[in-house]
Amino acid sequence: MPPELRVHLCKPERTDALADELHRTLPDAKHRVVAPGRIDAELEDSDSRAELALAFAAQVMPGCAHFEGGSVNALATSAGEMLAQALANHEGPWRLHAFALAEASPGRARLIAEALDGWLQKKQRRLRRTRNPDAEGPWRAGEALVQLALEQSSQGLLSVALPETRTVLRHVLSTFVEGKCPVPRDPKPPSRAYQKLLEAERRLHRPIGQGESVVDLGASPGGWTFVALQRGARVTAVDRSPLRDDLMQNPRLQFVKADAFTWHPAAEVDWLICDLIAFPERTLELLEDWLANARCRRFVVTMKFRGSEDYLRVDAMKALLTRRARAFQLRALDANKNEVTAMGER
Repeated sequence: MPPELRVHLCKPERTDALADELHRTLPDAKHRVVAPGRIDAELEDSDSRAELALAFAAQVMPGCAHFEGGSVNALATSAGEMLAQALANHEGPWRLHAFALAEASPGRARLIAEALDGWLQKKQRRLRRTRNPDAEGPWRAGEALVQLALEQSSQGLLSVALPETRTVLRHVLSTFVEGKCPVPRDPKPPSRAYQKLLEAERRLHRPIGQGESVVDLGASPGGWTFVALQRGARVTAVDRSPLRDDLMQNPRLQFVKADAFTWHPAAEVDWLICDLIAFPERTLELLEDWLANARCRRFVVTMKFRGSEDYLRVDAMKALLTRRARAFQLRALDANKNEVTAMGER
């Protein structure tokens, strides 16, 4: 059986970090940096079926195959024929992510996607009916993901992840096109850190709910607390320093002046949110304690790095989440700097 071609996408500045993570995670696979932000891997069957999480990958394209054509319609036809064959026995819904890689034209990629829709209308009406029009919403039961990536004007990659593959890659496969998840800018929060929590909510497809209990460890100056209060949650903010005055006056805020690493709630809370500046080892210990002792139902926790030598700590975070969390993602968010964010449900 020929090796599987799997393409990994990331921000260009995270290419080296992802390459190192891939070598540690799949040491027997052949990895090649094609361009900043793209690493291809050839995987044997056992590796292709292995469950994994990749903190520095924005998106993964499993089972890639090339399609070619001299025009937009020819490219759409070539991709359509491959798609129809891959989904011939798939009865459930599927979604399409179409985008451009490297120097390819995003506009041409959109035209190919439009032409593909027309081709499906003529040749594969069943597949057109079962296509999920919400390309970035939560996964539907039994849903497949089709990714069409234009590499050059006359060549592209098609990736089809059937439900079983999507399950194997559930910790890393993103519902967002290319794994990109932009959030709106807002001048009202006391810091730009709020963008990380907004992005985590979007990626989880589960925002903090009205009336839910939230603990924000290391809350000052209040960027994440601001978001939770905007959602209508009841927030316990734990820090040595107070938050911005307007947040401190909110009736749904309880401020506790304490050490975030040793303070614990009296009962389980709905959310732990934590953007503490701390060594990775201490963040791991904190999250282990909260999950092992059932102190929270859901969590969004940032693990910060002093330098690239700390990237090895993501392996310990993956092990912790695999052991303690029912569902999780570990990602270098679009809004993250030299850090990754762990999020999920206990």
